[in-house]
Amino acid sequence: MSIKFIDELTPGKTYAVIDREKDKFTVDPLSDDITVSVPDRLLYMGEKTTVSPYIRTQIPKTRFTFQDLNGESVSLTKTHDLLFIQS
Repeated sequence: MSIKFIDELTPGKTYAVIDREKDKFTVDPLSDDITVSVPDRLLYMGEKTTVSPYIRTQIPKTRFTFQDLNGESVSLTKTHDLLFIQS
């Protein structure tokens, strides 16, 4: 198991996505195992950077593309506070 941030992901690998703000972690007192409430599993496809054609707004925007287990394209609404566990 390897925990990564969004800029460390490898295209073609599946990751469990954990939001550090909203997902709940629980610890089993008998075995000290840590579990999280229903992490989403997504296949990382890659990142796409676009630049506005207008001179005054040429700020590059990076978009990270994922697919869910059904092959549907998934867009993340935020990229900060997310942890990705490689499975």
